[in-house]
Amino acid sequence: MRLGGVSLLVSNEQNQGRRNQQEDYFAIVPIENDDGSLSSLVLVLADGMGGLAGGDAASIVAVKQFAKSIRQSHQSVSVDVAMHQATQEANQAVLQAAQGRTVGTTLIALILDQKNYTWMSVGDSIILRLRDGKLERLNHDHNLGSRIDRGRESGQVSDTEALQKTGDRHLLTSHLGLPELPDLDISQPETWQVGDTFLLCSDGLTNALSMAEVQQVMEQEATNPCQVLVQNSIAKQLPGQDNISVISVGFKRSSSLTKSIGAWGGLTIGLFLLLFGLVWGFLSQPPTPTDSRARIQSERRVTESRVQHVEIPEKIHRETQ
Repeated sequence: MRLGGVSLLVSNEQNQGRRNQQEDYFAIVPIENDDGSLSSLVLVLADGMGGLAGGDAASIVAVKQFAKSIRQSHQSVSVDVAMHQATQEANQAVLQAAQGRTVGTTLIALILDQKNYTWMSVGDSIILRLRDGKLERLNHDHNLGSRIDRGRESGQVSDTEALQKTGDRHLLTSHLGLPELPDLDISQPETWQVGDTFLLCSDGLTNALSMAEVQQVMEQEATNPCQVLVQNSIAKQLPGQDNISVISVGFKRSSSLTKSIGAWGGLTIGLFLLLFGLVWGFLSQPPTPTDSRARIQSERRVTESRVQHVEIPEKIHRETQ
């Protein structure tokens, strides 16, 4: 993807933790233009609800249907409308797959295009953005704890009532698998910036690591921060460690200084060789083959430094159908 000199760096990792099965599912979905160039990138993640039957199937169905719907509608409607339609269709797909059983899954997604990012969220999975040294959560939980906290801030819930509900704070108030979604958050498109890194994860990560620990890894591990985050979580050996799934995407600019130096370096070498040739021509001594090879190699390095890359590792759940 050409984004004004920006390379898109994507990483991901998943671990079952101490659970009997993996109930998280995610996909990294490249959407191409008619000419084969990359139009946008979709990251989507679901965390099946372990307390309900079929949580693993619900997360798979939700992600697959969401990805399918986005592919079909992204060019015909605005991205926020496409996200709303895709979420509703994913919810209907989960309900149909349940065949009368009570099932549920969270769902979060991030769509990146040539200029903007847009996200959606249902449940308590997490979307983070690291920008200029500040790690910020973009969405909020749809659970009883979040509802109680908002009630306390507005004065609608007393401290006593809040304490009585302490053990139920994790209970979700909105998730896929309900006939209607009580809460569905979709952001307005916002401009991404060079240096931004986005991270999507299930709460198995943030229940194990603090935000400070997450930020430290995101800042220090440029190649595969997700792998390190999962390793650090598992290393804590927490009892009952939940499934962990993490996707990250970062916008990295090739150094303009390096390009400038490379360009001026090539020009300087060219002028030097021209002057060198004139002097040696005057002395009837032509340049050596070594000089010619050095110039070719220098020009090749300058050319290669301008090549843009989209780095997407092979170890992903990629939706292509």
